[in-house]
Amino acid sequence: MSYIALDVGSSYIKLANLNVQELSVTHIRTAPMPEPLAGVHPLRKEWDMELLYRRIAAMLDEQLESCVGECQGIWITTQMHGFVLADELGQAVTSYINWQDERGLEPAAAPGINVMTELMGRIGDEAWLRTGLWQKPGIAAVSLYHMLNYGDIDAVIGRTYRGLQLCTLGGYVILRLTGQHVCHLTNAVPTGLADLAGRCWDQSILNAVGCQGIALPRIESGYDAVGEFHSKFGIIPVFPDIGDHQAAFLGSLAHPEEEVVMNIGTAGWLSQATPSLQPGAWETRPYFEERYLATITKLPGGRNLAVLVDFIRSVGHSVFQRERPADELWEHLLREAERTGTDGLRSEVGYWGPQTGTNPGAIWNIHGANLSAGSILASAMNEIALTYSEQFKHLAGGRDVRRIIGTGGVLMKNGYLRREIERQLSMEIVPAPLENEVFLGLLRLALIYEGKCANVEQTRTLILSR
Repeated sequence: MSYIALDVGSSYIKLANLNVQELSVTHIRTAPMPEPLAGVHPLRKEWDMELLYRRIAAMLDEQLESCVGECQGIWITTQMHGFVLADELGQAVTSYINWQDERGLEPAAAPGINVMTELMGRIGDEAWLRTGLWQKPGIAAVSLYHMLNYGDIDAVIGRTYRGLQLCTLGGYVILRLTGQHVCHLTNAVPTGLADLAGRCWDQSILNAVGCQGIALPRIESGYDAVGEFHSKFGIIPVFPDIGDHQAAFLGSLAHPEEEVVMNIGTAGWLSQATPSLQPGAWETRPYFEERYLATITKLPGGRNLAVLVDFIRSVGHSVFQRERPADELWEHLLREAERTGTDGLRSEVGYWGPQTGTNPGAIWNIHGANLSAGSILASAMNEIALTYSEQFKHLAGGRDVRRIIGTGGVLMKNGYLRREIERQLSMEIVPAPLENEVFLGLLRLALIYEGKCANVEQTRTLILSR
């Protein structure tokens, strides 16, 4: 039995074919995400939702051609925290606003506070604890509150919200493909609008945000199909949108309690499964089969290093009027970092506002012979490694963690960074069995849906046995 898997991340859109008989992931296709909208406020991060959907739909059509007559369904995983508003016909009426959006840090009407602080005051600490999330600006609840209360939406649809539907990114794709307004629990909770333990929308938070008149998707927590896509190749079941964090953790094949997953991509996170709801100095996210993920989020990643690489590229362009391809430049700079090391240079990498464990961006301890492209990048990677090693210790606490499973393109392709984290923790980082680990996570869910395994632990045993 063959399925299509769709992964809409922060940097790329990826598709693959999943074969539950052979336990294989094949025909992987990758395309970059469209560029975010230009000319918006610097704290905002928005995408043209119609353009994004057309790209996804075109890639789905191409993927279906690779398995005509064999595709038994479409599995979906997406980046979390973002949202889009659609009209009653399922057409987007706003841009897609993602987790990098920080309009919540803009000043509120009340003096001396920002919009996020204003909202959290309305919600209250006790209610916010029910979400399992930290207070951070990139959450849908914060951006939606800003949109509804500070005029963002007035120019688009006016003040009449009748017929509006709130969608997660994956939920919007499902709405367009099937007409069903749903989302999975793993994407509902990260909006900041849902009760983690109750597995439902939180009415008191909805009231505080002011979105009572907006239709919310039905929350699904299982693995059954939620609708049908009437494609030119036939009718194809569509499954709920799984959060990319949960799909990546599942695809890492990490032991539920004995291993920690470290993911460094555009940004980064650390996560460990727990058998029950265990609040602590971390976020708590829903997982599968009554488990939860204790997670430290908003860690620095590829976009922090990209600030430095883009600076070096701009210097080259300004001085020599030429640019190297991005991949070639990265490779060259990583070789230079290996050659020079930090040479005593120190860096802080908090270039993107409040990130976990970081301080505002800075470079210091410069002397007459140590400021080079290699040492700048090496000092930044050393600082990122320090952040991950410190946060790992917070997450692990007194628990016996046997090993770290590594996921994410930045961690697995950047040997310098990976080795520095290993050195600081005195632990080996073991790569996940598949580079595109989210696809293996979705394959595990397909095995349960097919009845080949009864639960996620059986899927782990089956795959490891092969």
